[in-house]
Amino acid sequence: MRLQSAIFLGFVHRKLLYFEPIPMRPKTILNILVCATACFAARGLARADILASIPEYNGGFFDFSATYPLPLTNVGTFHFTIPSGENVLGADISGTFGNPDYSSNTALSDYFVDGQLIEVASCEDPGADCAQGMTPTPWSYTFSNGDLANLASAFASGSLDFNVIQKFPFVVDAGITTLDIQVTPEPSLFFLIAGGLAGVAALRRWKNSTNY
Repeated sequence: MRLQSAIFLGFVHRKLLYFEPIPMRPKTILNILVCATACFAARGLARADILASIPEYNGGFFDFSATYPLPLTNVGTFHFTIPSGENVLGADISGTFGNPDYSSNTALSDYFVDGQLIEVASCEDPGADCAQGMTPTPWSYTFSNGDLANLASAFASGSLDFNVIQKFPFVVDAGITTLDIQVTPEPSLFFLIAGGLAGVAALRRWKNSTNY
């Protein structure tokens, strides 16, 4: 399809450059649609990334006298803007257990977005790097298609909360947390491209027919 599109685009360019009429046969119309599809696909592959972040978080100290797990606590809220007409293709969230400014590890804890809707990270093992490491431990989560559907209202609102439940004494420490939303143009762009090409071709044909 790429070779066919490239050949046909060269044909159209020559016709428009020299003001020659473009024969609007069914095959020509089909080629216009193929080219429009290729243009749309190429732009879709060049997805755009919308990034939002929450700064480092250092919670309060809790000892063994507290009742665990502690209530859900807000770490921060992501704020972003998805341009009108763009569709969410995918999303990832990443961060670190611990941070370089306060503590390189964290208390045992679970992390969620949109209340407790989706768990995105967890430090469960007291012997693991997240709880005992000498440097912050990275984590990441890729949202599934089901997750994206459940977060549709949050994406539309332009904000998504990030929360933690502490499950053991000491302090919850987190590094900078980043939300990466991948968006792509809506399918209606295909019809705009196809209509534009067909319109230009028809206009050139009409101008040339009036010259005879």
